Amino acid sequence: MSAVMERLLLIGVILAFISGTECDRKVTTSIKHGCYNNTEDACGSYGYIEAVGEQDTLHYLVSTLGLPTIFVAYTDKDVTAQVDLDKLLSPNVTERQDTVTFTPSSGVKYSYSMAFTKLIDYNDTKDKADMTQYSPSTTAYNVYDLGDFMWKNISVTSTPENNVIVFEAAPSNNYDDLWLSNGTFSIQLTAFSKSGREDNLPHLQYNENLTQFDLNIDHLYTNLSKSRFAVEIALIGDNAKQMHVDETRSIDDEYTPGVFTIYNWLTDEGDDKGFLQWKPVCYKSLQRSRAEATGMKHYGMRLSTDIDPYMNTLVYGYYGDNLINTMINVGNFSFGLSQDGGYNKTQVLTWSGSIGYGVPPADAISKLVIIIISAGLGLPVVLIIFGGIFVCIKKRNQPVEKPLRSIQGQGYQPLPEN
Repeated sequence: MSAVMERLLLIGVILAFISGTECDRKVTTSIKHGCYNNTEDACGSYGYIEAVGEQDTLHYLVSTLGLPTIFVAYTDKDVTAQVDLDKLLSPNVTERQDTVTFTPSSGVKYSYSMAFTKLIDYNDTKDKADMTQYSPSTTAYNVYDLGDFMWKNISVTSTPENNVIVFEAAPSNNYDDLWLSNGTFSIQLTAFSKSGREDNLPHLQYNENLTQFDLNIDHLYTNLSKSRFAVEIALIGDNAKQMHVDETRSIDDEYTPGVFTIYNWLTDEGDDKGFLQWKPVCYKSLQRSRAEATGMKHYGMRLSTDIDPYMNTLVYGYYGDNLINTMINVGNFSFGLSQDGGYNKTQVLTWSGSIGYGVPPADAISKLVIIIISAGLGLPVVLIIFGGIFVCIKKRNQPVEKPLRSIQGQGYQPLPEN
């Protein structure tokens, strides 16, 4: 009986540990809009997500100025962020320097950025779902620079009261063929104050140290008969240390059926680092389901020394000319698997990932699975013990029957006479 109690106590301790290791943050989201010299043709917006913890603060400055960009800073608790939006919108590159600042500046412990740089449409004539099978000379490519996109005002597309900011492209003369089908291209950012899992597939795990993004392609026009889309992403670290991608495998696909791998693009070693996390799965419907799931592929990362794409972004507003001394890595992510019909089948793609600071969340066996496994191991023991106790008690309580006396060999005994 003591072994069973020890087992149940151990289960309780494990579950209590899992439930009690999170540290919540107070998350607030605001949106600012401004114009350079009050000129309507030089206006823009940025979003500010502030996640305040007990001893530190995570700052997310997000904007489509220059490129869709997420700037992340990890600071002491009482550090405040300031953005001089009017100067950041200036056509003078010198004025754009030092437009993103923190007070006190000594309270900034780590910073890095992520930018969505290009949207790529290629003709997968071999149905390989692999960009390395082609070159611009062997198949058709449409490459769209996201810095040339027009973007809707994020104060219109977002719901800051829910800590949600949405970048949504606006139809324009730039790449006007993309909008022939009245399609949309958007990136939704969602911040969290505590740990949990996203309701929608692939049910990514989140915590108070990250923001999740959902990239959506919905009926963008393509002139390619075997179209597949890809996106180019850049990570900019605050130092020259080499980045790397880690691949982690799991034995449990409880949350994302059929997917046992999770990837982490890490900006540094140790605990003080930024990360981009994703699972190799996307969906061919905005109403994500297992039936609409398909794969996606990343192609490693390459070092870039080109800082021109970031000169109009929040990144340059913070680093200024020191941007040349940061580590810039660029990687491609393509969507789809061989024989899944390609983009033309549904003309919809949606993909999720997370960007954050510190140690990325790791998929672990859920409490429910722990309980089921523990019950499976402990129940037979409980049944054996209680079964044995029941048998012993039942035998002990049974009445003792007197044995019958044998009368064999005594013959007939007549009744006595009066």
